[in-house]
Amino acid sequence: MTENELTHLQTHLQQLLNKQNYADLFKELAKCSFLQGYMTFYLEFTGGSFKTDALFVQRFKTFLNGAFEEEREKLHIQLDETILKKEQEKARLDKEISEKKKIVEALNQQIAEAKTQLASLPASYSVNEASKNLSAAISDNEVEAQAWFWKSKTLPNHSDKILVYDKAIACKPDFAEAYFWRGKVKKALRKHQEAITDFTKAIEYKPDFAEAYFERGCTKSIYLSRYQESLADFTQAILINPKHGNAYFSRGLAKQNLTMYQEAIIDYQQHLQIRKTDSTAWEGIAECYSMLQDKQNTLKYLAEAIKLYPNYKQQSKKNENFEWLWEDTDFKRLVG
Repeated sequence: MTENELTHLQTHLQQLLNKQNYADLFKELAKCSFLQGYMTFYLEFTGGSFKTDALFVQRFKTFLNGAFEEEREKLHIQLDETILKKEQEKARLDKEISEKKKIVEALNQQIAEAKTQLASLPASYSVNEASKNLSAAISDNEVEAQAWFWKSKTLPNHSDKILVYDKAIACKPDFAEAYFWRGKVKKALRKHQEAITDFTKAIEYKPDFAEAYFERGCTKSIYLSRYQESLADFTQAILINPKHGNAYFSRGLAKQNLTMYQEAIIDYQQHLQIRKTDSTAWEGIAECYSMLQDKQNTLKYLAEAIKLYPNYKQQSKKNENFEWLWEDTDFKRLVG
């Protein structure tokens, strides 16, 4: 629902309320999923019935305004995230275009040099020999490796991608990006140890490759449960790129699995400094506080997670990290 649609709906409901047309009002409320929770709470607040005296009608207007304000806030958060993703995608495409332009420039330079050499050859020099030399000038260097690398972006099949990355690496054995992307494909194919080997080669040829450290850490932590070993990779990614929010989050998750709850909380909070609307980080902090038997902070951070992702209400009732709170009155009130 857009903001204009929200405003139109709010005005319509206010008009029905002002006209005391309660039958149509409740029909409209029943259509709006985000208002049903407010309606239930209001009825509980008023003793289970809708009262039509001026005081309660005014209170109901206040409830409606609160519901719409919260829905608008969620909408703005979603729009902010969408804009951020679009900007990141634009930056990625701009980078790809810039790199492709460099390849074209390199090719043009190679061709120009080859033509210059061809023009200086004696008349007896055969056209076939000249063609072979031109082909060699273009193929036996980094340009061919880049051509294979970019060809991979057009292939949907993982196995075909690996073959193309193999060719790129054969042309340029120190091609860090090709090792990195081949590692990502192998990770997707669940060839985890081979993926780690490729990420390691990428780091060997490009020591400041933060994403290679991050992906190697994720492979060790998420897929192989090598949590302790993954910490060094996440830490190195952060040292190279202090704004790498996902590295903070993943290091926090690894520490949580190692029962290093206080340290995990610090990493999750660092992640939230970069991505404050990530509900999984809020929930992760709540889980850590729960394992530390800190009820107050558990409920505080869980409430924030639920604001961003209401499904946590139901999930929390089955999340064993909160098991000791399942029968707690405050916990029940929070998760419904």
